[in-house]
Amino acid sequence: MTRDLFKKIKYFRGQFTPRNDTLTDKNGKHLTNGDEIKNKWKQYIEELHKKEINGTGNLELDDYELEPDILESEVKFAIETLANGKAPGYDGIPIECFKTLKEDAVKILTKLCQQIWKTQKWP
Repeated sequence: MTRDLFKKIKYFRGQFTPRNDTLTDKNGKHLTNGDEIKNKWKQYIEELHKKEINGTGNLELDDYELEPDILESEVKFAIETLANGKAPGYDGIPIECFKTLKEDAVKILTKLCQQIWKTQKWP
């Protein structure tokens, strides 16, 4: 039975044909030399940067807040949904400690998360 299955798979799959994903220049010539390929990529990138982008105008991003602050309700929800009895994380503090502190832990963790989010650095 197994032999028949493999025969059918081989039949439907067909013969192996290697893919030929080579770069071609403007004349259709296949590029195989490393320097030719580098030059082709260089030309491609230069052409990409030459194109004008329409409708961009001057955007003043200083007027917009990209991300809102992390809310206490989000931190509270995250703490409540974590399972009890799991191994502590990298900090070595079990989740049960945070759950027993309740609102105090939520306020402290919210400030900590906001600081990490804004500075992108762990204190």
